[in-house]
Amino acid sequence: MKPTLLLPHYFKIIGFISAATGVILGALFEFDDRYLPFLDYNGGHQSHPLIGSSGGNNFTDEVATTLAMLGLMFIGFSKFKLENQHTEPLRLKALYWAVLVNAGLIAVLMLNLIRFSRRANFAIDNNLILLLLIFIGRLYYLRFKRKEQTSLFYLPYLPFNLVGKIASIIFMIGLLIVMGLDLKIGPEYLPFFILPCILLWIWSKGKTEDERIEAIRLKAMQQSVLINSGAFVMSTWTIYGFNYLAVQFAALISIQLLFIILFYILKFMDAKSRDKEVLASASVIS
Repeated sequence: MKPTLLLPHYFKIIGFISAATGVILGALFEFDDRYLPFLDYNGGHQSHPLIGSSGGNNFTDEVATTLAMLGLMFIGFSKFKLENQHTEPLRLKALYWAVLVNAGLIAVLMLNLIRFSRRANFAIDNNLILLLLIFIGRLYYLRFKRKEQTSLFYLPYLPFNLVGKIASIIFMIGLLIVMGLDLKIGPEYLPFFILPCILLWIWSKGKTEDERIEAIRLKAMQQSVLINSGAFVMSTWTIYGFNYLAVQFAALISIQLLFIILFYILKFMDAKSRDKEVLASASVIS
């Protein structure tokens, strides 16, 4: 597995300071309606008497989200003091595990059977921050336990992979139809149907599964998380109101969709590379 580009070790210190500031600031804003007055614009902060902080004309929530996201990414993707060949696959496996666990946890929280509390809604709205927290916790747990040879858990290829693929495609087509017909269906219902199907697809074995395919899986997952996190930070500063709610729910699915796309692209490129290696070795022998 080719080494992943990592930040220098001192970024961990920057990350801890940034993440702690962002999480504390975001929690105070969400639960105690506290904000930074110097971040007001166009008339200043607004608070709804029933739902508390609405953000309104103040950038406190955007600053908190950005600080938390960047800080957690610095912590997770900067080098350890002693970085070696074992920490690289450990980091990627922890990330893969965290993405799937986070998506499963959010799917459970979204069930109508569960009565949402404000804290549960806060977890759903900040699912990417929760993902990075799970990833970092898992990474340091594996490193502390020295589980260098930890393996990924997969469901069997049949029936899970096939069911996941078919159901995902059906629901994605249904989503396009809903969007095309402009049906009044709230965005909160869509991930509930699509997310479990995509998880079955990702979390089950392919027809052929070996170390090379696993390396491609891990690389695709890392790239999808980095791309999705960057896009989410940018959308935090550019999209507001109800549309931002749609972005938060879309973020639940987009990591999985990006992973699938990148996984098959990388797999195709790897197959082409293998063919070239075979042809090159055949020409040398002849």
